[in-house]
Amino acid sequence: MKVVFLPLDERPCNYLYPQELPLSEDIQLVLPPKEILGKQKKSGDVHAISSWLKKECEDADYALLSLDTLLYSGIVPSRLHHNTYEELASRSDVLRQIKEDHPSLKIYAHELVMRTPSYDLATEEPDYFAICGLAIYKEGVFRDKEALGVLNEEEKMQRDENLKLIKPEYLDDFVSRRAINKKVLMHNLELARDGVIDFFLIPQDDCSPYGYTASDRRDILSVIETLGIQDKVIMHPGADEAGLTLISRCLEDIHQKPLKFYVEYNCDKTKDAVPEFESQPIDLSITSQIISTNSVRIDDPKDADIVLLINAGSAFMWNRIPEFESHFAERNIEKLCDSASKYLQQGKCVAVGDVALCNRGDLALLQGLYSHNLLGRITSYAGWNTSSNTLGTTIANAIAFAYSHNDLQRRRSLICRYLEDFFYMAEVRVDINDKIGIDHLWGEDIHCLNEMKKPVGEYVRDNIKRLSTKYQLRLIADFSDINVDFVWNRTFEIEVKVTWNKF
Repeated sequence: MKVVFLPLDERPCNYLYPQELPLSEDIQLVLPPKEILGKQKKSGDVHAISSWLKKECEDADYALLSLDTLLYSGIVPSRLHHNTYEELASRSDVLRQIKEDHPSLKIYAHELVMRTPSYDLATEEPDYFAICGLAIYKEGVFRDKEALGVLNEEEKMQRDENLKLIKPEYLDDFVSRRAINKKVLMHNLELARDGVIDFFLIPQDDCSPYGYTASDRRDILSVIETLGIQDKVIMHPGADEAGLTLISRCLEDIHQKPLKFYVEYNCDKTKDAVPEFESQPIDLSITSQIISTNSVRIDDPKDADIVLLINAGSAFMWNRIPEFESHFAERNIEKLCDSASKYLQQGKCVAVGDVALCNRGDLALLQGLYSHNLLGRITSYAGWNTSSNTLGTTIANAIAFAYSHNDLQRRRSLICRYLEDFFYMAEVRVDINDKIGIDHLWGEDIHCLNEMKKPVGEYVRDNIKRLSTKYQLRLIADFSDINVDFVWNRTFEIEVKVTWNKF
């Protein structure tokens, strides 16, 4: 079964994680060479991407596509381009030709609603976001509230002051680009109406209840309803997990026997809380993530194929801060571990979604899984970046294993997640960020390592190897070495390269 996969960009979360899934040997996942994709703010070759896609689809069964890559060459270039609507719309029309030439090919696609981050940082945005990113975000909130008639007098005064922080040309550039992107997305929805795209996923990157993204979402939903394609399109918070979701849906379609999920929280209050960088309660997002894979969420665990265990407190925060400690303490690690043991004994697949903290795993959960001898036994784990990134990753790994029973790859995938989400993000990265930002041991900028990449990388590698020994990861799957690479020249994410021993 040949599956053509066009990722959102070249980062490990989009390019490598899909290849780490415990897929069966009859699934041939074909990705483009990294050389034709963009790299952070450097655009890739959209013509080469289109040519590659047309060639690989000639004998494919499925095409799982990031339209942001097809149109712009990746997620960051989609926020920086100066293309016209006409240029971009013509790029997606290649899918009509592909479908006409290969009518049996199933095409699943995702396309992002362009984000508006709520901070002053330009590593993934136009350069002016370094000085007025937060102000642009706030202007989006004020505009949206004004359009909805809920902007109060105090907020009107705040808006006037906030606008003074943004040069008009900066705001015009940002607003005009996202207007073009939205118009192109709406154009691409016609491909779903016309049967070219069989399933269309629209993740909302870094969204919030009010703002540019929320406003765009309402407009897009209106178009979906007008086109009558509600059964083909799903929208929910997320971004970098979207490719994994499409792979999961592909597997469900191949096997034609939808898997049944049961969801259990280790804190009953979690389900109504809204995660950071998202716009709706987590329970709604979990349901949408499951439905997007064409799986089914059920209410009785005894009938479940997969049990999704959620680790979180009663509220979501960026980091552990004193004001959050009472919410954080409400998560029950012991309950989660007991449930995992029970469901594994019943023959269930057990997926763990560790969403207690942004951008890192919960070290208390690591200790709990280790002390209960669960690190190598659970089916899947994720605890990285946003809540939806985590959910989509652990769900996809559980679905892949439920169909393949590829136990060696399941264990290897678990190790990769532990190395990154627990060891690096939760412990080592916190340490090196302090050494850079406070002690200036390796410079002063965690977003621009440059010549410090090598010594920082060696420090990270040595400490990840130390932790892997402490938690006996070689008993899960045998490996001889670990190396790391800072793919975007910053500490935020790494590519972990594991040298696996043959058995």
